[in-house]
Amino acid sequence: MKTVIGLTKAGIRLVDTFGAYPQYRLYRISQHATAKKKGHYKLPVYTTPEEYDSTPLRLRTFLKGIDKDVLFIVCGGPAESAASLQVLQHLRGSKVDILYIAPDPTYLNRQERLNERVVYHVLQEYARSGVFNRIYLVENKSVEGLLADKLTIKNYYEQINEFIVSSYHMMNVFDNTPSVFEELSPVAEIARISTFGVGTLDLNKEQMFFPLENVSEKEYYFAIHEDRLSKSETMTAIKSYLAEHNNTENVNYSVHETTYEHDFVYTKYFSSVVQEREISE
Repeated sequence: MKTVIGLTKAGIRLVDTFGAYPQYRLYRISQHATAKKKGHYKLPVYTTPEEYDSTPLRLRTFLKGIDKDVLFIVCGGPAESAASLQVLQHLRGSKVDILYIAPDPTYLNRQERLNERVVYHVLQEYARSGVFNRIYLVENKSVEGLLADKLTIKNYYEQINEFIVSSYHMMNVFDNTPSVFEELSPVAEIARISTFGVGTLDLNKEQMFFPLENVSEKEYYFAIHEDRLSKSETMTAIKSYLAEHNNTENVNYSVHETTYEHDFVYTKYFSSVVQEREISE
């Protein structure tokens, strides 16, 4: 079992999307949470990040019994994202991955841009120093390119959230089940700033969920239909894919059997460099 904790409105939307999978224990922390509902912790409504940062949160009972493996989701920008470190302090003793949703700064006001800059950099620095296991950076506009023909005004967030969560879930499943074939070596300890992405074996293309710079390592998960695993051209296609995209110091990959009609390639990208973003005041 893995615990998923969402902070901010966007964070709890993603937590709700994880509800489609029984492998996760879900917690929501936000002023948008539902008071007195199981798995919900309703924050007070404050107007400034400083209020959320300085007001103690009584989360010990709420988070009692969480798993040792935790995914913490937060979207930078909203004032309540300033409570991130308070929440994370209650997770000491767990292996914590952070899924950071980087908002489009075009739609943030001045206070939100300043807050986003702080939260974005602080969480990366903590992850890079090893306080947290890893931080995954994701931005919606990067995911849009994979879903352009499916997105509407009505289903925009639903479709994007489902795609982010299903991609993360599949890699989590593959990490916890035996592969058919693999060539793996440990990722460098310092390479804790990451993103992930999806590709297609037949088109030999991959799309990152965040424009991560200074990528030093990659890990590929090839999800192949069971009938195609016994065909030699499948191995040829995998080797061709790896050769086409092998532009880093270290590349790992594993091959996994599925019953899905189409074959997919899920990718994790790793960097040791804190990522910068152009966010004007």
